[in-house]
Amino acid sequence: MEELDRWMLSRTAELVKQCRKWYEAFEFHRVFHALHDFAIVDLSAFYFDVLKDRLYTFAAKNHARRSAQTAVFRIAKALLSLSTPIIAFTAEEIWRHFPRAAGDLESAHLALFPAAEDIGASLDARGAANWEKLLVVRTEVLRALEAARNAKTISGALEAQVLLSAGSDLTLCLNNTRAGSLRCSSWSQVELGNPSSEDGKNPSCFRA
Repeated sequence: MEELDRWMLSRTAELVKQCRKWYEAFEFHRVFHALHDFAIVDLSAFYFDVLKDRLYTFAAKNHARRSAQTAVFRIAKALLSLSTPIIAFTAEEIWRHFPRAAGDLESAHLALFPAAEDIGASLDARGAANWEKLLVVRTEVLRALEAARNAKTISGALEAQVLLSAGSDLTLCLNNTRAGSLRCSSWSQVELGNPSSEDGKNPSCFRA
């Protein structure tokens, strides 16, 4: 699988661990907030945003597209199971239309919570740390893109050329995740500028 997809699955596995603990402790409000934040921040604002090209434009049997589909399916199934006690009727309706494998039960309320190891495709600590750093840099770049749009320098992110001031840590991170880091961006070009101790801070955006 693609490294970005494995990273998101590892984050999903961590969410599963936490939610199972909170259910056992009857801390249902913490489950609700964790699922809500994961759906809004991790999935909607980031992961689904960068998956659009792979899902909409890549060939049906392309490895990267199938990797994304597999990850989305596993994430969706985990979230459905974890949210079933909270949105009982909605979860049951989703379950009826959800793709099922052999051995899956007829009702969402008969299924067990997933185990973290069932999510699969984990990422090692170094790889996960690289993606955490890239996520911070992406946030900084999106802020700079918004400023460039407001200044009428660009009309959209795909017109932008981004200049990053990168020290040795960020340069190594970008080199290690070059293919994946390009796929997690929504701008057309990225260049590394003068070395800086503040990796990825205050990026510059120009019309490409």
